[in-house]
Amino acid sequence: MTKERAEAALFAECAFTVREPAEDGQFHYERIWVDGRESDGRIHTAHPPVVGDIIGLRDRHTGRDGMFEVVMRQWSHAGYLSAAWPYGDPRPNSGPMVEIIVVPAEGVFRNAAPIPDDEDQT
Repeated sequence: MTKERAEAALFAECAFTVREPAEDGQFHYERIWVDGRESDGRIHTAHPPVVGDIIGLRDRHTGRDGMFEVVMRQWSHAGYLSAAWPYGDPRPNSGPMVEIIVVPAEGVFRNAAPIPDDEDQT
């Protein structure tokens, strides 16, 4: 196993999908294709956002951007003897895949009260 492949196994491959309400309690799902070094529409990171985190995302295809709240994560790890973890290798040659469901959010400063002007305090 090369050093590059060993390092890649340390990073989760995060794909982001926006969930929005539809009729009858169902949802519409739309994938967000983010820019990254790998050009695969995913964020490769050792620190995937957790449920409750707010993250700014921009779709490279549609231009849609904004703040989103993570509401769900689904992990998929490579199995031994798979293409991602060949026989004899001590670990997979790629990190786990994480499907991350997000909903539109206002950001961390939502519902902030206005700050009074200096003139109002006199």
